[in-house]
Amino acid sequence: KGSDTDYNKLIPEGEHLTTIRFVTPVKIRKDRKTARQLSFTDIIEAALRRITIINYFYGTGLPLSSEETHQSIEYAKQAEKIDDKTEYFSFQRFSGRQKTTVRLEGLTGSLQFKNVHPETAGILKLSERIGLGKSTSFGFGQIQLDFESEGETNG
Repeated sequence: KGSDTDYNKLIPEGEHLTTIRFVTPVKIRKDRKTARQLSFTDIIEAALRRITIINYFYGTGLPLSSEETHQSIEYAKQAEKIDDKTEYFSFQRFSGRQKTTVRLEGLTGSLQFKNVHPETAGILKLSERIGLGKSTSFGFGQIQLDFESEGETNG
């Protein structure tokens, strides 16, 4: 609402596939644990959480409307996972501040969905710029999107 962006221009006309490639590990927590399987709804909720935090500190400071957030989540529930090529990735680093090793973990690879609503595609497009999930200050959470018509092949 109130935006110049036409999210319908992000995705091809008709049936299309949306591929989310995790360029760097993406750490999304569910039920206080790092998720090893993600639904489209999990991804959109994490993106909305990050957008809200960045808006609070660097934007208007006003929360996203609960009505718009709820609507985006409802749109996300319509997406259907077609392919899951994710792998769990974990490594340890030494924290000088904490004087101990810290585990950094997340998912790498890609996920493919169909029935992605243009509004949620816009949320993902913003996430390409600001990152997704936790540990983005360590370089985690970088994603890349690809929208293609069904039946189209990249090759």
